[in-house]
Amino acid sequence: MDTFLGALVEGILHGGIYALLALGLVVIYKSSHVFNIAHGEIMMFLAYFMVFLVSSQDLPIGLSFLLVIAVGAGVGLACERIFLRPLIGKPMLITFMVALVMGILIRSIAILWHGGAPQTIALFPSGYIRVGDLSFSSTLVWSFVIALAMFLLFMLVFRYSKVGLGMRCVAEDHQTSQSLGIDVKKVFALSWAIGGSMAAIGGVLLGSLT
Repeated sequence: MDTFLGALVEGILHGGIYALLALGLVVIYKSSHVFNIAHGEIMMFLAYFMVFLVSSQDLPIGLSFLLVIAVGAGVGLACERIFLRPLIGKPMLITFMVALVMGILIRSIAILWHGGAPQTIALFPSGYIRVGDLSFSSTLVWSFVIALAMFLLFMLVFRYSKVGLGMRCVAEDHQTSQSLGIDVKKVFALSWAIGGSMAAIGGVLLGSLT
């Protein structure tokens, strides 16, 4: 019974991190109607960037994490502006293929940069947290806490802010949103920036678990 319960809780903890990554994917799709198949490659690239900042540049982990989140937002903005914005209104298959090529390009850059070798990010002190007869990796628990905090923060902004209201309107109907004075292209850019930052957070958290 303890083995089953431990596996169940550990699955939930891992699932929280994957849920954050999925949320970034959904935000992009709902706003711009583009299935960003390159989301995983962006996540991987940003995790490698975290390794670069900590290992090669000797920056503090906290500062590196914040920089990676900012770079993730910038990568999302760049992908939207360079690759996807010129394709607004085009068939979904075209945008899907462009996103596929974008992912291949990002993966190739990461392999040329780091050689594709597995890397580990020591984001938290190693150890275990015991709950009764069960024990869980402290890295996994803290990663889940951060993912949950980011998820709740996004939901609060999405639900109660003007920015969130604009994103919800655009997700429902682009033309109606424009008629209401909402800058749809800015919402697209913001959505990709959010997706990129979530890929950064998720990539670093997953990298700390490997």
